[in-house]
Amino acid sequence: MRFEEALLLAGKGQLITRPGYGVSFAAIREGQAVYGHFIGETGFTDVRAYVFTDEDKSATDWELFIRVLPDAWEGCDVPNG
Repeated sequence: MRFEEALLLAGKGQLITRPGYGVSFAAIREGQAVYGHFIGETGFTDVRAYVFTDEDKSATDWELFIRVLPDAWEGCDVPNG
């Protein structure tokens, strides 16, 4: 998708990414652009302020960021102590 479309989705709370971002994402939080990634399998993120580059703005390869955990983490049983 185009940058403008991706930015609209980010403004609605979605995480967006481009192929060159790897496992990182961009988002809009409190009206500011941020760039980050999840830390391990936790829900915590490392997020920093970001300025979209001219390349980002002209790109047409934007997509929604989808976090996929490795199969080994799915359905794990937690011991009941």
